[in-house]
Amino acid sequence: MLLSWNWLQQFVSIPAPIDQVADRLTVTGSEVESLTQVSPKVSGLRIAKVLETKVHPTKSGLTVTTLDLGNGERRPCVTAAKNVTAGCIVSYAPSGSTIADGMTLGFRDFDGFTSDGMMVSAAELGLPELSPVHGILLLPDDAPIGADLKTWLGLDDWVIDLSITPNRGDMLSYLGTAREIAALIPGASLHLPELRPALQQPGDWSVQFNGVTL
Repeated sequence: MLLSWNWLQQFVSIPAPIDQVADRLTVTGSEVESLTQVSPKVSGLRIAKVLETKVHPTKSGLTVTTLDLGNGERRPCVTAAKNVTAGCIVSYAPSGSTIADGMTLGFRDFDGFTSDGMMVSAAELGLPELSPVHGILLLPDDAPIGADLKTWLGLDDWVIDLSITPNRGDMLSYLGTAREIAALIPGASLHLPELRPALQQPGDWSVQFNGVTL
């Protein structure tokens, strides 16, 4: 069974690192077969807004943009992507950040125009399935400008591959696994979801089927 470490912590507060929790689960009979970091190399990426665009005067196919990172912070960025327009919210890798293949971005000159890092696609985040559109990964209009992109997308996560034995059907859910962790890890506290009563409305709920009232 695959579990998101971040989602799991919505049900239980865990005052221990993930490897310690994995070891404790394994020695008590619920073997953790693997721990996989979602985007281990991605770091330093930001959410940015494109303030303005203009065609590069000498480099055909390139667009020179100015990006807003919030609080008055602006960065120049040159791109060949065709889906970037003024006003859109983009995934941005400034100089010093690292994308999925491990490459660290820097400054690059494009015939007199400096690009501070680059805007990135879903593939450059290591998640090509995240967007079917070829080009820069565009974000919703309500995405927080300047925020850490990896955190906002939920990529700062681990996937736990947990082997559940036939006698532990109670653990075949996030809540069941959270209960187990709360019992195994000192100081862990369980957060039970709020259960709302079923909607009850007065009236006749019977139906007719082949002349019979059900």
